[in-house]
Amino acid sequence: MLELTADDLRDLDAVVHQVRAILARREAAAVR
Repeated sequence: MLELTADDLRDLDAVVHQVRAILARREAAAVR
């Protein structure tokens, strides 16, 4: 199993937020 350090979790969190922002932007563009 993977050992995740606090730094790894912070990086993962940042990536998740970026992906969510991109998806939200794509959805907003599709609605128009």
